Amino acid sequence: MRSVWQYHLTKEMEMAGEVDLNAKMQEIQQKAQEFSVNIMALQDTLTRQNAVVSSEMAHNTQKANLVQGAMQDVKQTSRTN
Repeated sequence: MRSVWQYHLTKEMEMAGEVDLNAKMQEIQQKAQEFSVNIMALQDTLTRQNAVVSSEMAHNTQKANLVQGAMQDVKQTSRTN
């Protein structure tokens, strides 16, 4: 049979364990929140980079179309001469 002091010591140990678990849970939640913020920042960065790449692709397509049109003009001019 446990004595009163053993009972109280056991209760204190259980409470300390619960405090440790609660502290660990809070730490894990904090890390998860930081991770989530980092993921959102990465998504934002990728979205902005994608917009830049899309804009550059559109500009390059426009330049390619101008070059192709100029080449056709040169062909037409050389045929008529």
